[in-house]
Amino acid sequence: MALANMGFARRFAITTPEILYHANFVGEAITLDTTAFTAGVCKAGSVVDKTGKLANTSSAYGIVLVDVYEERPIATAVVEGYIKTAVAQAHSGVTVAEAAKTAMPKVTFC
Repeated sequence: MALANMGFARRFAITTPEILYHANFVGEAITLDTTAFTAGVCKAGSVVDKTGKLANTSSAYGIVLVDVYEERPIATAVVEGYIKTAVAQAHSGVTVAEAAKTAMPKVTFC
């Protein structure tokens, strides 16, 4: 067994706000596109399409559940459930468009 210095990276995790109104939801694993990240993070509450791109339009598919970092771009998109609109919008900085809400009929904004 070779002995070597074991490197590590220190990252301070800031807790993601709870955007769900309650725990009953359906989520789907989705790989985010590189364009979905701003400063290396895609924030919870962002609206994405099936290809993992940001889509606050009629092509919306789901809402990103927790903050996702570019180093590991796998996210959970809420495709059915109840979202706390004010919390999601405050954290992500995105006001969900009516066209996006219509495209996600099983996602309810409270």
